[in-house]
Amino acid sequence: MTHDLPASAAVDALLAAGWRVATADTAGVEDRREVLGRIGEALGFPETFGRNLDALNDSLDDVTGPAALHWTGWAALAYDDPQQFAMICSIMGDRVLLLLG
Repeated sequence: MTHDLPASAAVDALLAAGWRVATADTAGVEDRREVLGRIGEALGFPETFGRNLDALNDSLDDVTGPAALHWTGWAALAYDDPQQFAMICSIMGDRVLLLLG
């Protein structure tokens, strides 16, 4: 199901409902490892986070409670590497609500 609610309104609604909402901005980032690094930083992953898809998958196991990631600047990765973008979204979507803003 999709909604036309702006990401900022969705963030406000989730926060009001008691969700943990993290924001990752990857605008201007061209390196896939740096994209994953910024996502990891936003979600509070440890500094030892491996910045690869396996590490993302493993680290998301430690996210507790209802959580969302508001990801801004995602379009460059989606355009430059649609397969990598789709894989990140798939992994995230299993455990964290993903808001693309």
